[in-house]
Amino acid sequence: RWVAFGLGGLVFGGVATAATVIVATRFGAAGGELAAVVGIVPLVGAFICWRLSATGRPLEAVNAFAATSLAFTALAVGPGSTILGRANTIPAFVQSLDEMAPNGTRLGTFTIASPNIVFYAENRVHQIVRDDVADAVAFLSSSPEAVLLVPEHKLKLIEPNLPPGHGIVGRTRPLFRPHDVVAIGKIPPSERTARGGEVPR
Repeated sequence: RWVAFGLGGLVFGGVATAATVIVATRFGAAGGELAAVVGIVPLVGAFICWRLSATGRPLEAVNAFAATSLAFTALAVGPGSTILGRANTIPAFVQSLDEMAPNGTRLGTFTIASPNIVFYAENRVHQIVRDDVADAVAFLSSSPEAVLLVPEHKLKLIEPNLPPGHGIVGRTRPLFRPHDVVAIGKIPPSERTARGGEVPR
């Protein structure tokens, strides 16, 4: 009975891990599919444990169970988490925005309360927690280095009020979010003609 319970836990762990990773890749964790392979380890280990137990070698089955658990934990915490970490688009996105200005950008967020953005920005982030369009426009007008991150479905609130010369300067899909995050900032005059379709005003 205890062996069956343990094997059931291994199978569940493997299936749950693989399923979670696959679902995550559909919600922003692009490129993280390889991490789902970690879920195969408990399945293989459960089969080995079952065979050993069925052939009257319970001690070896327990040893195999322990080895499988250690291998699964090591792979999940090590390579698995590394692969999923690389699939997180926010760090590279925030860094690319910061490189747009010689002295770095002044980052703001519009109705986005994400500690990830604050962490990776490594600087103060002006957070607008309500649909305060006036505050958003004032922030964008405060300096040429100001860049505002806006959820795509909230863009319609700000677009009609954007200061002249401002538009979309980047976008990304964060993990487990149904909408892109759009970066609004000052577009250099040399780029406005080529990107006229992105410049609301």
